[in-house]
Amino acid sequence: GAVHLKDIQGKTSRHFAALTPRLWKIAAKVVEEHSTSISSKSKVVFSYYQVVLLMGQVYAVEYPPTYQQFEANFDWIGLKLVAEIDCYQKITFMTRLVGTTLGPLIFVAIMLLFGTVSISTTKQQAKKDARKSMVMSAILMVTFVFLPSASFVVFQSFNCDDDNLLKADPTISCDTPEYSLIVLFALVMLVIWPIGIPFSYLYILGGHYGPTAEEMQDQVNRWMSGRFGYKEEEQAKRDAKFAKLDAEAPAYLKVLNAEFEPQCWWMPVFEQYRKLAITGITILLGAGSVDQLIFGMVIAILAALVYFAVQPYKDFSDDLYSMLAHFQIVLVLLWSLLVKMNKLLEDEGETMSKTLNSDMLGYLLIMTNISVIVFFFIFMFVEYRSVSVSIRARTRWDVLNRKGVRANSIVSQMRRMSNASAGSNPPPPGGDTGGGTRR
Repeated sequence: GAVHLKDIQGKTSRHFAALTPRLWKIAAKVVEEHSTSISSKSKVVFSYYQVVLLMGQVYAVEYPPTYQQFEANFDWIGLKLVAEIDCYQKITFMTRLVGTTLGPLIFVAIMLLFGTVSISTTKQQAKKDARKSMVMSAILMVTFVFLPSASFVVFQSFNCDDDNLLKADPTISCDTPEYSLIVLFALVMLVIWPIGIPFSYLYILGGHYGPTAEEMQDQVNRWMSGRFGYKEEEQAKRDAKFAKLDAEAPAYLKVLNAEFEPQCWWMPVFEQYRKLAITGITILLGAGSVDQLIFGMVIAILAALVYFAVQPYKDFSDDLYSMLAHFQIVLVLLWSLLVKMNKLLEDEGETMSKTLNSDMLGYLLIMTNISVIVFFFIFMFVEYRSVSVSIRARTRWDVLNRKGVRANSIVSQMRRMSNASAGSNPPPPGGDTGGGTRR
């Protein structure tokens, strides 16, 4: 029995030893050929949790304990670190406002300083361009990560309750000189973060992809005359133009729009304002009100409809995954609204429903959030499987060539015969004209 067991263990280890290089090869191929799609879905997940993890504070919802414990598992990501920094040390709201908004800007200034010095130390233009691209990419990534949380604290600065106390810090009266200083500093940061950062994205993207003055005038004239579409030849020229612009785009722009069609170059700006509208602007309606939650749901639904109508991603699977994330945000807002209503009824000594109680809503919130991660790995598995099939086909092709079967010449001959046949027989009406489609 022991000998037989050792034999099985030996065969199993040899099997895995032979299988592991192939698995790594497939995984490397997935990353190489599908890096944009993987990056796109990762950004969708990150943006989703940027929004969801701020909802409890933005909408002043007292979530069930089960969901609060679930949210705590994501604290290590760092999305709530700035918003809840006073959990570690009691600090004033002014200190939190300065640290949240000015801290990332100081980091950006340091990167600019070191980048400028690094660029000035070389005379080779290629190295200068590479270092400039690296610095710009880092700056865009930092602003992308901190924009929602920094803007959230800025909007909190303008929200006072009925007793004229700052809702974010009830120890501060909105009639004091201390609050006037907070408002003054928040106005400056309002220009820099919620307004300036997205507009800087629009400036650098529009500077490369945006229309010229003549093209803009032509577009306005088309809209005024009721012509919203393009003829086939006009659309082909537009596609060729944007494909060329996308190929010539600086590398740092890929941080913002690598996953989007070049015609949808404005989409990163829309995405930032979508997040700001849900996690920041709604605070001005009054944190904790039912109207605020309903307004947030309306914004989330309208944004989802825009994504559904435009389908801005290069990979159709990214469009599908993005729509799923948008739908889940609407669901989280819906469950939050029901939690709020249930809490109000409990304060009145009533219950909304025996089935849809606080615990059930907590589990619904957890399942909604987990589904985003589950579908992420499902899409990744599909990517892995497609590359696996491609590698197997390529391997069989190479085996045929090694055996003396000239596979490439056979395929070339078949293509010549197919072209000759297509030349003698016109394509049927309404048939495929060979136009390309997205993956």
